[in-house]
Amino acid sequence: MSTRTSRRAILGALAAAPAVAALAGPAIAAPPTSGRTLWDRRLHEYRRLQALDDASNAFGPYSLAKEEYDLVCLRLGVPDTARWSSESLSEADRKEFHEAGRTMDRKCDVYMDAYYCPAQDAAIALLLTPAPDLEAALTKIAIIKQHDLHTLTRVPRDCFEVVAEDMARLRGRAFA
Repeated sequence: MSTRTSRRAILGALAAAPAVAALAGPAIAAPPTSGRTLWDRRLHEYRRLQALDDASNAFGPYSLAKEEYDLVCLRLGVPDTARWSSESLSEADRKEFHEAGRTMDRKCDVYMDAYYCPAQDAAIALLLTPAPDLEAALTKIAIIKQHDLHTLTRVPRDCFEVVAEDMARLRGRAFA
């Protein structure tokens, strides 16, 4: 058995090397496409802002002011259906009722500006970002429903058209 390799064998192996390497696939995974990266960044930002919104709505200053207002209404006997009217209350009770309402309104304005609107803006930005895969498109549909984006005049495009474009673009990619 000879340990010498002929020049022809070496050149043949070098010529075949690119084809063999192509069959093996890339040695390092390709970085995500810019569409995937943009979607992931916007999804992360939406989830972060939505978590802040949920927390503030559940136990933040507006939630506490709303509970205080509800307690004042309950103590004064103002039913849910008549909270806009305080005619039957004494002057002192009417003052307490209106002050609790004004406090709740101020806290609501702060909550809306600080938490609700930024989360909704992030949801709109995510809606307008092309979905890179079917899971992202389904997430987009859930967010549209959660935030009623299809009813907002602030959304610059029809939500169904955006989803339909995503689905058309994703057609045939399921097994790619």
